[in-house]
Amino acid sequence: MKTEKRLVLFLIISAAILLLSRSIMPPAPTTVQPNVSQQMPMPAQPSGPDLIPVVPEEQRKQAVLGDYIVNYSASGGYITDVYLKDNSTRLPIENVFYTPELATALFKVDQSADTLTFTYDTPTGVVIKEYSFIDPFALEVKLFGMDKFSNVILFEQPDDATGPSARYQELVYRTDALHKKASSSINKAIHLDNLEYIGMRGRYYAAAVINPEGSYTVNRVDHRLRLAKQELSEGSTRIFLGPQTGNALSQYDLEDMVSYGLLTPIVAVLEAILDLFARIFNNWGVSIILLAVVVYGICFPLTAKSTKSMRKMQE
Repeated sequence: MKTEKRLVLFLIISAAILLLSRSIMPPAPTTVQPNVSQQMPMPAQPSGPDLIPVVPEEQRKQAVLGDYIVNYSASGGYITDVYLKDNSTRLPIENVFYTPELATALFKVDQSADTLTFTYDTPTGVVIKEYSFIDPFALEVKLFGMDKFSNVILFEQPDDATGPSARYQELVYRTDALHKKASSSINKAIHLDNLEYIGMRGRYYAAAVINPEGSYTVNRVDHRLRLAKQELSEGSTRIFLGPQTGNALSQYDLEDMVSYGLLTPIVAVLEAILDLFARIFNNWGVSIILLAVVVYGICFPLTAKSTKSMRKMQE
């Protein structure tokens, strides 16, 4: 009887940990390796007022940059969407640093191992837009050739129409306090400044501007949540682009993008243990089982004491 109770407890804890991990961890990589010759689908881009024009087929290209695969457009010189190279997961970010005033410009494109450079000759000089993955979770974008770039779209997050995943989509930003707004609740423009960071999150991945300067505008445009800047000076901007794990977010002081209220300290410990097992065994399934064993071991003294008390009462 004692063994059966322990088994039932172990199964309940294992199921709870599995459900928790599915909600906070990115999906496990598959063995499918995407090939640049097998083009990732381009996002649907309707045209109209305030909307980004449809990219002509002949100007749609793809490149591998470090651990990412990006689709980009030579027309306008910008990245349209981003995928993880190891498992083809599409990240919740589109139309990265789209500049409307250069929408019809046909850029020359050069690529290195982890950098994509767009150049365009103007009567007054050369405009340069450079996208570099400077570490596993940071995209650095550099703009040069104009004193001010107007109405720059830093990135957009498309609405997730798959049902359950939609409830995870949020606008998250920190000023003197942390603020979160469900993406679906934003129906008019929001103007923000004095930010420590600003970003958007989905179910597994997030994108955020690191150390933003000046004011930003968030608005909904055609089933997309758009982060824009009215004026952007020459220079560089860094964007976090990665999984919503404590290890990844803490590298950029973004760990509060994901919060579990009073349970946050407990979840942080469980996540750290799970992440350790995942790095050792490179298998989420094994890691979850081992975490369940650890939790069972921690709970065992309490359950043993309770069992002894019950036996004494029965006697």
